[in-house]
Amino acid sequence: MDKTSMKLHFEGAHGTVTGSCTWLEYRCRETTANILVDCGVEQDSRENILKPNWTFNPEKITCVLLTHAHIDHCGAIPILYNVVK
Repeated sequence: MDKTSMKLHFEGAHGTVTGSCTWLEYRCRETTANILVDCGVEQDSRENILKPNWTFNPEKITCVLLTHAHIDHCGAIPILYNVVK
């Protein structure tokens, strides 16, 4: 029997409606995919824009799935890109 698991980690929008960022960790056999659903910034929070409080390793992200192009859903993608490159 195959061992498959999925875990959701809510990285943003804790107690607020801005800063959407959800980390989906998917494992199937020897394959692991780390998918971000949105990667937004919290509006009116300059410190989180400059240094997000992510619990995941940005270098391990497989892809980003963007639900729509509002800054609170996509604003941290350039930060993610700069950390990884």
